[in-house]
Amino acid sequence: NIGLGEKVYCIERLRFIDAEPAVFEITYIPYDLYRDLDEGEIEILKFEYVKRLDERKTVRQLKEFTAVLPEIKTQNALSIGERTPVLQLEVISFLESDIICEYSRVYYNQSRFKFLQSIEL
Repeated sequence: NIGLGEKVYCIERLRFIDAEPAVFEITYIPYDLYRDLDEGEIEILKFEYVKRLDERKTVRQLKEFTAVLPEIKTQNALSIGERTPVLQLEVISFLESDIICEYSRVYYNQSRFKFLQSIEL
């Protein structure tokens, strides 16, 4: 639902574990959904955005994990070599009206993470 050339907020966050880069996140949010945000809010936008999403009722998310060789920007952010794979999580969030309200790519430095999944059968 985000057209080519449409204005979006782009938020990049780098998270650390024990002073080492562990997660690099890039989130795109449609500008038209949150025109009232000012420049001062951009620094805390992700947290504010999550709160506002709760008010708008996000009803569905598509999530996909893949192993990738990251682009140079991600390699630099995570302080890893060019042939070091990372886990990439791609997330698309939808409002009740089936409008995309968030697109994120999250890169996990595999040397800093362990994933565990429990499924009731």
